[in-house]
Amino acid sequence: MSRENPVLVMLGDSLTEFWNWAPLNPKALVLNFGVSGDTTMGAWARLGEVLEVKPDKIFVQIGINDLSQGRSPLEVSLGHARIWGEIRNILGCGSILIVCSLTPLREDKFDWPSPNLNNERVKQTNSLLKKAADLEKRTFVDLFSLISDDTGQLREDMSLDGAHLSAKAYGVWLEALRPYATNNYL
Repeated sequence: MSRENPVLVMLGDSLTEFWNWAPLNPKALVLNFGVSGDTTMGAWARLGEVLEVKPDKIFVQIGINDLSQGRSPLEVSLGHARIWGEIRNILGCGSILIVCSLTPLREDKFDWPSPNLNNERVKQTNSLLKKAADLEKRTFVDLFSLISDDTGQLREDMSLDGAHLSAKAYGVWLEALRPYATNNYL
């Protein structure tokens, strides 16, 4: 790290926007670039303002809205690749990118008029993201398994409406990211 107090960026959709990420690292400047309803294409379009702050680390968790709009798991993965490529092109090796999986849904509670949005497609997307992250030697954080039940559904205590997360789920997410939010993690 070139700075004593790193700049961390959270990039995503409503799941990112709806939480205070400052506790991730109290010695860091943690900036929330979550936008409700955003997609991988929207996040890519906003990268200029994100990269302008020259973050030391970028945590990316986006794609569920792509699936709800009918995009395939492969299209979500390609959207991520475009984001990752832009980060690499602009910041080079000066920033660390941490990829977070999509989170599960509680399908019996989630009322969304999209046949394209279900846990099977979320799992397919996560599998593609993990493979891509492994190929690029990026850290991949599997949030799905941390907050799903034994049937692969978002645990009841982790859910507000079947898709959005409870404070308990955000606590799990924070703890999963904390090791990567320090100056020690390169």
